[in-house]
Amino acid sequence: MCDITFNIATSVMYGMHRDKRVVAELYKDTFFDNLKFIEKHFKIPEYLIINCRPIPKRMCMLGAAWKDQEIYVIDIEVRQCLNKFFSTLFHEMTHIEQFADGRLCAEEEDEHTYIWEGVRRERLSTIDDAYSNSPWELEADRKSEKVMRKFKRTLI
Repeated sequence: MCDITFNIATSVMYGMHRDKRVVAELYKDTFFDNLKFIEKHFKIPEYLIINCRPIPKRMCMLGAAWKDQEIYVIDIEVRQCLNKFFSTLFHEMTHIEQFADGRLCAEEEDEHTYIWEGVRRERLSTIDDAYSNSPWELEADRKSEKVMRKFKRTLI
């Protein structure tokens, strides 16, 4: 049994991004309404936190995933259309699987290093051209596209 928390940022609920509140609640409801589908396509760890929030544009990303001890976390940009939101979420869910399987690890002593399938690799900036070609990103792109095609059919 997994414990999933889906947080909507305070800035979205009550602050300067409150115009996205209804959209964020729709994303949350859609996520839980389709949880069986999501569980069928992703290995969800025991503890997963999803933070739906505005991500500063300077960070040049729509989502991020990481492991903090036994808790897995996804931050996801709220200012996306439904399809892009779930495509991003599925991409980040793939990273969660990679972390949970031990195939992808963030080096604890060196914050600029990832370990992918036992090989130490430089952690690149999301604006670096080589970033999108890293093996964990390519895998997440392929899987999220495949799952998204199926997911769109469930929404019709």
